Amino acid sequence: MRRFTLLLALTSGCLFDGEQTRGLPCNADEECGPGLSCSDHVCGGLEPEVGSSDEASGTEAAQSDETAIDDESSAATPQGCTDEDTECLDGNILRSCSDGKLSTTDCRGPCGEAAPSLGCHHYAAESRDTCFCANARPECEVSNVYTCAPGNALGSCEDGFLDGTDCDDICADAGYGGGDYCGAAQEGTGDICYCGNTCTDGASRCTNGDTNAVCSGGQWYPESCDAICRANGYDLSLGCRYDPGWADSGCSCW
Repeated sequence: MRRFTLLLALTSGCLFDGEQTRGLPCNADEECGPGLSCSDHVCGGLEPEVGSSDEASGTEAAQSDETAIDDESSAATPQGCTDEDTECLDGNILRSCSDGKLSTTDCRGPCGEAAPSLGCHHYAAESRDTCFCANARPECEVSNVYTCAPGNALGSCEDGFLDGTDCDDICADAGYGGGDYCGAAQEGTGDICYCGNTCTDGASRCTNGDTNAVCSGGQWYPESCDAICRANGYDLSLGCRYDPGWADSGCSCW
């Protein structure tokens, strides 16, 4: 609000024209002389502040432009997510869409302690990326003592779970033909693998993480897990390993 200084004048015998009275205080039109009216107790009314109307209109225009930009941005930016956003970020991390929100999961979490994670891979049968888990390991209590695991295997107790190794793997690596069986040690405590000069027909062992060998006629015949899985109608190989659920070593196919 502007401030005005009231000018007291003796008006007897004096006449004011419009230009002389513009801006002076008044109570009636007659006080302002010809051509001006008394508005807001000021002859000619209050003058607008310089730039005030332009600034106001400019501000409104800017706000309008900003609103339009925000609307366009909202229209261009998709809200939420879809199943197409689900993907493996690396070998063991899955990013998935659930209830319209993206989240990341370390596959070792949902697999749990008993079932080791086999990593994050694309599952062609369901056209999606997902976490894969091995079969659950048996629980155990005594550490640092070897114990026979399901099938022809020997295991060690680690953090309450039995980590097994196929006796054929152990014996072949030691220079024998294969593993005959797992049983109690003749001396001392714990169990051991008993090895033979030949392998048992039909037995399988992992020669490395991606190759499985099958015993036939006393000889091991290796083949890649990828070829084995595809020959049996599967699209994905997760490598070769001993699995307590199978009670044997072999290729993990999906």
